[in-house]
Amino acid sequence: EYTLLYDMIANRISIDEVIAENGGLRLMKNLVWEYDSLPHALICGGTGGGKTYFLLTIIEALLRTNADLYILDP
Repeated sequence: EYTLLYDMIANRISIDEVIAENGGLRLMKNLVWEYDSLPHALICGGTGGGKTYFLLTIIEALLRTNADLYILDP
């Protein structure tokens, strides 16, 4: 059983609201991934948990900034 420290449903945003700006990426209403200062992430979860969809959303948000994006899958 998990105990979450915030209400995930109330803090959800739509995919269009996932915006990369000022070195950060808004993932939820109250959660911004500051990738400039914390450039690594571990994305894990069960089968069908939305990991691939989440990664595609991050990629789309970064591409909207006209950034050079390189993806390595060793």
